[in-house]
Amino acid sequence: ADDKVKVIAAELVSQVADVTKVWTLREDAWPRTRILVKCILNRYGYPTDSLAAAVTKVLAQAELLSAGRAEG
Repeated sequence: ADDKVKVIAAELVSQVADVTKVWTLREDAWPRTRILVKCILNRYGYPTDSLAAAVTKVLAQAELLSAGRAEG
């Protein structure tokens, strides 16, 4: 299970990092990112009862990542 989480995390970081670069430029990036995260989690069989909370958490982390990039 831990290996699966590592794979999911690596893919999320890779995919979401690319999208967060355009958050400040395009308003439609946020909903697209939400869909992207849901698709990745679904692909790896993430439990549907926990999906909404996981998406929210990933997006919050992505927002922090994006803010950190903007500062530095």
